[in-house]
Amino acid sequence: PPPAAPVSAANAYESVSAANSSESVSAANPAPAPTVGTEPLDAVHVQGLRLWAHVGVLDHERALGQWFELEFWLGGDLSRAAVADDLAASYDYVSAFEALRQLCRSLVCRTLEHFSERILDSLEEVYGPIPIRLELRKCHAPIPGFDGTVSVCRQRRWR
Repeated sequence: PPPAAPVSAANAYESVSAANSSESVSAANPAPAPTVGTEPLDAVHVQGLRLWAHVGVLDHERALGQWFELEFWLGGDLSRAAVADDLAASYDYVSAFEALRQLCRSLVCRTLEHFSERILDSLEEVYGPIPIRLELRKCHAPIPGFDGTVSVCRQRRWR
């Protein structure tokens, strides 16, 4: 099992949700994002999501698991949510957290590229075909003398 994780955004969300129990929460899809050039103007941006997964080229990485950190953007028109203060008009990122935790419980693979592809698939299952960008970081690459991180950056429909 993974070591204890820091307090999660989901726990903070549950506290706020309990305090505002009259609000409805859904994984609604905002309208397609208005763009400048080809990039969406609006996005929900999640940083620092830590995931324990069994991913790596070395056998012990897949057997024991390790920490990864995910940053992602969900592009869409957030103006209705902003004006109406309506969570249902935005992306409920707690739905993403739950889907990604489920993915990590079952996934065993060798590469960050494959892991990131499965993350994109999971986010698309939750929100549909929207602009998505991500950066997936391996927190402790087993490379002698290397103390940094290794990451892959991926995107779908984010031009």
